[in-house]
Amino acid sequence: MAGLRSKNAVSKLINKLEQLKVLERDKKGRLIPVSIASSVRVLGTVEAGFPSPAEEELADTLSLDELLIQNRKSAL
Repeated sequence: MAGLRSKNAVSKLINKLEQLKVLERDKKGRLIPVSIASSVRVLGTVEAGFPSPAEEELADTLSLDELLIQNRKSAL
């Protein structure tokens, strides 16, 4: 999926994800996802047609963790 072919490449990726606080290890050394991403701001609609000045309107925020992890306790 990620195109990694060696154990060394996977190890470096895991170490980087741990440094970024996306993954952490439990007491047994198993990897646990901490957060997939921070919340993403949703800025309303995009109109098609000729360009016009953009007005930023914060419509909502979207958390990928809430969308993708149905039972947070079972992921731990």
